[in-house]
Amino acid sequence: MSVAEIVVNTLARGWRRTADRRSFLASAAVVGSALATHPWRYASRPVSAYDSVCGDGAACADGWSVFCCSIDGANQCPPGSFVGGWWKADQSGFCCGSARYYVDCNATCGSDWKCHCGSGSCDQRRVACNQFRYGQCHQEIDCYGPVVCRVVTCTPPWQFDPSCTATSLTDNRTATHSAACLPGDCPSQITRYWYDHGGPGGSFGPQRAAERASKAGGTVAAYRDGLIYVLRNGQLHTLTGATWDRYLAAGAGAGPLGDPSSTTYRDGVASWVHTTGGLLVTSAAGAHAVIGDLLGAYTRAGGTAGIGVPVEERHVVRGVTSQRCSHGILYGSAATGAHAVAGPEYRLYASRGLAGGKLGLPVSDRAAIPGGGVQVKFQRGRIYTRTPGGASAPSTVSVEGVLFDAWARNGGSGGRIGFPLATESAWRGGSLSQPFEHGGMSWSATHGPKFVTGPLWARWQGLTANGRNSVGVPIGDVEHRTAGSTRISCERGAVIDGGGAGPVVVHGAIWDAYQRAGAERSDLGLPVSDVYVLSRAAGARQRCDFQHGRLTWDPATGAVTRG
Repeated sequence: MSVAEIVVNTLARGWRRTADRRSFLASAAVVGSALATHPWRYASRPVSAYDSVCGDGAACADGWSVFCCSIDGANQCPPGSFVGGWWKADQSGFCCGSARYYVDCNATCGSDWKCHCGSGSCDQRRVACNQFRYGQCHQEIDCYGPVVCRVVTCTPPWQFDPSCTATSLTDNRTATHSAACLPGDCPSQITRYWYDHGGPGGSFGPQRAAERASKAGGTVAAYRDGLIYVLRNGQLHTLTGATWDRYLAAGAGAGPLGDPSSTTYRDGVASWVHTTGGLLVTSAAGAHAVIGDLLGAYTRAGGTAGIGVPVEERHVVRGVTSQRCSHGILYGSAATGAHAVAGPEYRLYASRGLAGGKLGLPVSDRAAIPGGGVQVKFQRGRIYTRTPGGASAPSTVSVEGVLFDAWARNGGSGGRIGFPLATESAWRGGSLSQPFEHGGMSWSATHGPKFVTGPLWARWQGLTANGRNSVGVPIGDVEHRTAGSTRISCERGAVIDGGGAGPVVVHGAIWDAYQRAGAERSDLGLPVSDVYVLSRAAGARQRCDFQHGRLTWDPATGAVTRG
């Protein structure tokens, strides 16, 4: 044990035997602080530890101004005063050998400060008695009253108060001046910062937990209204306001966020700080944590500049984790991993029911695709953002559910119908159709998925109105019936191409008669017109022209005749 430790322990035991229970002379911490400040003066002269903590010139008659924290517990100028000027004492033990700065708080003109002596501690120096001003701070204020009290700091005043200049005045006679409410010899970087900002009565409030080693390296200390931490590189940072409140609600360092591991970053929308367990983002939407498997997805999606700020905390439902952001959503599960859906893909995804819709959970991040554009993969679908040929702006579309299953089995975007051009349309009765680059697909519960290509698709799709199609859904894929002809057979007719008139529609009784005659292989040949009405009269006959004849249907008799 060192000589200093022996002296502290011995004197502390002596004080505990003789001191009043209410006196702070019984505290070994006070004795230790006094000994650390100037041990040989304390050990060799008949002064109390209390007086030694307050240093020289602590009596009112000595003429010095009181420390502000002795008035109201805050190491800052009290109401009715302002920072008027400062001086320093060099090589201060209180500041680990650096200069200690003494900042005068002058009374504002018109305030009701009255000259009196301090009370309640060994710091019984003068309050609002000394009428002078050093004048390096707030030089725009001409009228001032006496020095109400003094603030002390290890940080140069001009570094935290822009009203102060760096013009230096030195008075080493004040080197031992202190008070019981100020830190002792060579406090830590965090403690110095805390007292520089008011100490227990300042903006951080009283200490909640002792300073400790941080999981990120460095040190950390919690206070009522904020956190002060030093990183491994020696940089000091803080958490305050809504960020601190959210961090505290999450269990602070003992919670899933862990300890802060970065400075606070800012852009025009939000501020954020990295922690050993995640990310804490504060914006107009509040402060929210991004942790666990969602953190990587959030970062890959561009953070605040990409998917935006979190607008809620994460949710876990049946093994699926989700968290909404201002421009997207994050999803994670053991089966799919964690991925983000943002921007135009998110807007379409949201309109399709998010993970509860046909697409299911995302299984990839946003990625570029050959030929230009991007895609996001889902459990049962894709969302594409592309600029199709001839289009002037990007289009975002999906292919999903049963249509996606069939499309994927047949080569997907590299198959016969290419990329989707629009999201699926639903018909009455539950049938579906969707256009693609080189045709389209239909689906019904009865006939399943069917592929239609080229002009046949365009003509068939044009028959759809108000959720219905005049010939119904295709019941087969494209057929090549004769050389140069193609057909799609539907529930109530067919679309046939190859007769020279483009794709034409044959339906109803005429279609039935055409099939009985052998259809494209009959002596009628290929149709060259749609079924059309001969007159506007009710019950008028209908007719269809073919390469080698015509069929006419009379609704009055139900008969179909040639010619």
